[in-house]
Amino acid sequence: ALGALRDDGTRIDLVLTGNRSKYWAEIEHAIEKAGIEDQIHSLGFVSESDLIALYRLATFVVFPSLFEGGGFPLIEAWDQSTPVACSDTTALGSKAGDGALTFDPESVDDIAMTIERLYTNPELRERLVEQGNERRTEFSWSQTGEFYRSLYRELGSQLADQSDEVQRDD
Repeated sequence: ALGALRDDGTRIDLVLTGNRSKYWAEIEHAIEKAGIEDQIHSLGFVSESDLIALYRLATFVVFPSLFEGGGFPLIEAWDQSTPVACSDTTALGSKAGDGALTFDPESVDDIAMTIERLYTNPELRERLVEQGNERRTEFSWSQTGEFYRSLYRELGSQLADQSDEVQRDD
């Protein structure tokens, strides 16, 4: 998407954080293929204070996940009043609501169009900050912790029930 935008005359830098997974070689290959090596700044794992600073300094956050369910980057960005665009797949689209632009993460054109809208429209970014601030009030770390505690208890109970069934069958 960044390569397509560059080819149309819009150069945008991308800052990546996080540990390099087993897919990093594929990511590097895609970056090289698109010819955008000079636009990519891969910082690896960063401290919490550095991550907060990056969110605050970012013009916007793009979260093109295919698998994310928790959506922590949305909440982290909203906590720092940073506009967000994210995948419309998994739970992200519903979690984002009107607090983020959404896109098809498998469509280069859709991602590029969304990035260009954010990059060129400061009023849109301001509106997304306001809506993101409203949206984040629906999520808190204590609510998230309680949700996961409840989920783990339920899963633990199901595993215990399955274990009991296996023992009865023996």
